[in-house]
Amino acid sequence: MEGHPFPKVEYKGKQVIPFYGRNHPFSNFFPSPVNVWGIQFTCSEQAYAFSKAWFFGDEISKRKIMLEIHPHNIKKCSRTIKNFKRKEWDEVSEGMLFEAVNAKFHQNKILAQYLLETNNMQLIEVNPFDTRWG
Repeated sequence: MEGHPFPKVEYKGKQVIPFYGRNHPFSNFFPSPVNVWGIQFTCSEQAYAFSKAWFFGDEISKRKIMLEIHPHNIKKCSRTIKNFKRKEWDEVSEGMLFEAVNAKFHQNKILAQYLLETNNMQLIEVNPFDTRWG
């Protein structure tokens, strides 16, 4: 991985690539236009939040999420989705996130190249504020 642009660290005896923040290309907050489910989003976080509002039938939150530009505000909107049920969301959320992230890297050649340059190293989001994913 000579010339690899991302720092790597040892974690549990393996080399991993930690990432955090909207300026890191592996973050869902990274500004990278993506088309998922026939809808254009500003970043994969917006696609994920939209899928949550769609899943629970919250049209108002869907509109708010689509009007938001900043990923932090998008995430805030996703925390107020009506009729949200954690257990139901847990059953489908990983698949929704996979679709959004998969589209992000398939639709952006530069980001795809960054991902390939990791040489299949494990990526670890080190977000101290996200108890679910990071």
